[in-house]
Amino acid sequence: MTAATAAGIGSAYLALCVLSGWVIVRRTREISLVAGSVWTMFNVAHFVFHMSHLDEFGSADQFGNIVSLGASLLLGLVLLVPERQPPMTAAIGR
Repeated sequence: MTAATAAGIGSAYLALCVLSGWVIVRRTREISLVAGSVWTMFNVAHFVFHMSHLDEFGSADQFGNIVSLGASLLLGLVLLVPERQPPMTAAIGR
């Protein structure tokens, strides 16, 4: 990996962290969807890249790449899941 590539990846992660911080501060459904979409797109590209280069790693590193990158992808997808609405409660005393 070149220094430019490492700097680019680091910058992408920094931007994603800023976006995630904004989600924590604002806590709106719209910003959560934006963050989930951005994290998911980033992680899909990252996952596909590393899955196409697994032959460069030993078995333990291959397993680690699959698990950690797959988990990151799933976490981005979790932000896209609609909020659960609390169940309607029956009026008491009717």
